[in-house]
This record gives sequence, C-alpha cells and structure tokens, in this order.
Amino acid sequence: MAAVFDVDNMISRLLNVGMAGGRLTTQICFVAEEELHHVCLLAKQIFLSQSSLIELEPPLVVCGDIHGQYSDLLRIYDKNGFPPETNYLFLG
Repeated sequence: MAAVFDVDNMISRLLNVGMAGGRLTTQICFVAEEELHHVCLLAKQIFLSQSSLIELEPPLVVCGDIHGQYSDLLRIYDKNGFPPETNYLFLG
C-alpha cells in the first residue's frame, strides 16, 4: 500500500531550509521523485479546475520573474509575508 502524500510536510521542510535568522543558509533539502510527481499531479488538478482568467482581489503582492531562484522566493516571503496570509501574483 502506498504511503499518503503530505504536501504540508513537504512545504514545511522546504521552508525550514534556506533562511535562518533572516540569513540564507547552505542547508539542502532533498525532495524525492515521488513527492515531485505528487506535487505535479495536485497542481495539475488545481489548474484544470480553475478558469483561465482569474480575478484577484487586493491586497496582493505582484512579483516579477524570479528565474527559479529559491533564495529570492524566500526573501520575498520573508519581507511580505508567507502564503496564505499574503496573496501573490508571479509574472513568470
């Protein structure tokens, strides 16, 4: 029997890496291929259930393309607040 995937646990592990006392760390968090597969399936379900045009309500933080830089994402969250308390729109 397959183990139940816990996306909240994965998010917690990823957020506990990278920032310590406001400073970037060199810690590494490994994510299993199976976990990535589950995240992709969940994201696909969410995207397919939504309209292609989403009407957003303020307040929200609009961010440019972070070019896959996880450390930049953590800095943005650290400065403006973490989801779901703060809403974000990423443009890339």
